[in-house]
Amino acid sequence: MAKIEIGTQEWLDQVQEDIIEPELPIIDPHHHLFDFPTLVYLAEDLKADTASGHNIVKTIYMECSSKYREDGPEELKSLGETEFVVAQAKKTRETGGAYIDAMVGHVDLTLAEAARDILEQHIEI
Repeated sequence: MAKIEIGTQEWLDQVQEDIIEPELPIIDPHHHLFDFPTLVYLAEDLKADTASGHNIVKTIYMECSSKYREDGPEELKSLGETEFVVAQAKKTRETGGAYIDAMVGHVDLTLAEAARDILEQHIEI
């Protein structure tokens, strides 16, 4: 038997959920987006998954160290992920259906007072 490659449509098609309450609005509280050399999952992939028949109206992005800045101070690299997600969130709002409404990012809180400035930069983005 051939091995099914993770992330392919064949892999995704292994599980089909029954649509139990198609009118019930759902907020998906946890998803990731990423653009790694061997694995890509972006706004258009999220759109396809949230259009499965369930009434998913909004989503919440959870950080996964995707698209961190390559240059600059280590404590500011996570700002790259926020920039990436904001751009992807705009795409989800342009096409109708479920959209990214919130995100959980990363800031090293052991930086104490310096963390406040970094948090404000995330909010500004």
